[in-house]
Amino acid sequence: MLRSFYQRHRETLSRLDGIVLKNPVLVSALVVSPVAVASVTLKQAAMVAFVFVPLTFLTLLCASFIPKKLPYTLRILSYALISCVLYIPLSLACRAMDAHTFYNIGVFLPLLTVNSLIVSRSETQFLRYSRSRMLGEVLCDCIGFTLVILLCGMIREAFGNNTLWDRPLHLPFQLDFLSYPFGGLIILGILAAAVQKLRVYLSVGKGA
Repeated sequence: MLRSFYQRHRETLSRLDGIVLKNPVLVSALVVSPVAVASVTLKQAAMVAFVFVPLTFLTLLCASFIPKKLPYTLRILSYALISCVLYIPLSLACRAMDAHTFYNIGVFLPLLTVNSLIVSRSETQFLRYSRSRMLGEVLCDCIGFTLVILLCGMIREAFGNNTLWDRPLHLPFQLDFLSYPFGGLIILGILAAAVQKLRVYLSVGKGA
């Protein structure tokens, strides 16, 4: 039933592919390091998403107004400059909300200013579309990134620390390896496999 619904509305639903079926993290392997390293807890994951979404969306919105006649190198530098300016108020807001979480994330927050959606995908995909389509694609990718990092943060904190949003869960076991980057990569691998299975099911059929 799910496959038939998807195929009947494929043209409409394809605009939302960035959320799941073409998720930038699970399918395109973009912006993986903040998810694998920084999403040790749900709080940290939420803070990364809080910075990533407006930073990426607003940077690419501003980038769409930069003349394409400008040399490639200068365009990329312009994107980075815009992103850095936008990062300043976002970082101040994060530090005001939760300084402990902000410092725990460390360098991975400022590194978002040059994330792969801004630096590489902007030129190869986003800025080739009309502005309205580009903003829709970027928004879907941002939602997809947010869902993945929040899910990873929740799983890693729950089973790696036996807490959720710093509240104890009292589970009968604890998987300490989930608190390390390779634990995050394992979670991402499992989620990526699930998305690939879903892609095959929707395109080929159940049991394919």
